[in-house]
Amino acid sequence: MPDQITYVAVGGAVDHYDLLGGNAVHQWRRIQEYLSAEWKTGNQVRLSAISGCLEKLSTSLLQVSRIRSFHQELLNTARVNLGKGASYAALRGDLACADFESLLLQGRAALDRLTWFVSKEFTQSCSSFRRLDSLLRNFEKNSDLAQTLIAVMAESMPWMGGLLAKIESGDSFRDFVAHKGAAAERMSNCFGITFIDNQRALLFDCELDPFPLFRTSVEAVQYLSFTVLNMLAACIGQQTLPLPDYKSQWRARTVVFSDFVIQRPAHAPLTEYHLTVVRHMHPDGFVVTTQNIKSEIFGLAVNFVEQDKV
Repeated sequence: MPDQITYVAVGGAVDHYDLLGGNAVHQWRRIQEYLSAEWKTGNQVRLSAISGCLEKLSTSLLQVSRIRSFHQELLNTARVNLGKGASYAALRGDLACADFESLLLQGRAALDRLTWFVSKEFTQSCSSFRRLDSLLRNFEKNSDLAQTLIAVMAESMPWMGGLLAKIESGDSFRDFVAHKGAAAERMSNCFGITFIDNQRALLFDCELDPFPLFRTSVEAVQYLSFTVLNMLAACIGQQTLPLPDYKSQWRARTVVFSDFVIQRPAHAPLTEYHLTVVRHMHPDGFVVTTQNIKSEIFGLAVNFVEQDKV
C-alpha cells in the first residue's frame, strides 16, 4: 500500500500585527486576492514582485510591533514603581533603539522594493524611492496611473524626507544607522518616567535627534502602509484610500520632552514648572538636564488608577 502524504498549506492572513484599521486591512486583503486569482494565468514575475512589496511592508510593521512591546514594558515599569518613593527613572532602551534601526532599514527596503516594481510598470528601471517622483513625471501628461502615484508620493514624502529618504542637505537618518553609527549615538533624551503622585506618571519618549522613537514608529505605520498599499492598489486597478485610513491602531502614551521645553538664557532662574531628565547615558554614567517646561505637559500624564479601571 503506497504511503499517504497529507499537505496542509496555510496562507492569506494579513500580517499587520494589529496595527492597521479595517479599511487598510481590507485593501491589503484585496491585493492578496488579486494575486491568488491571477497567479495561474498572469505574469508570475510581476505578481511575485507585488507579493515581495507586501512582505517588506509586513516586515517593517513587525519591527513596530516589537517597539510597541517595549512601550508596554515602560508602562509596566511605571505602574509597579508608583508610590515607592522614586521621583524619576531613566531607561536606556538599547533593544528598542535596535528595533528602531531595523524599522528604518526595513522601511527603506520596502520603499526601494516598491520602486523597482513601479518603475517596471513603466518599462523603466529605478532602485531609489527618492528618484521615483522624477521618473513618474515623465509620464504624467499621458498616464492617469502616473498622476495617481505622484499624488501618493506628494503626501508621503514630506514625512519620509530626512528619515528614510536622503535629503539635499545630507544623509537620511536611515543612511546614518546603515553606514555611520548607532541610533543611540544620536540620543538627546532617554526613555524616562517622572512620578507625579501615587496614581500618575509622565512617560518620556526617547529622542534620537531629531526623531522621537515611539512617535516616529507610530507614524511609520501610517505613512509606509499608505504608500505601499496605495501604489500597489493603483497599479492593479484597485481603489486607493486616504491617509487617515492608515492611522496606527497603537497609540503611544509617552510625551516628547523637547516639545515642552521653554528655552531660557544661560543661568536664568528656574520657574515653578521645571523638570530634570536624563539626556543620555555613557560608559561612565549619564548626563542630566534641568529645563523650564510648559505646564500643560502634566495634563498628559498617565493615570494608572483610572487606566486599570477601564
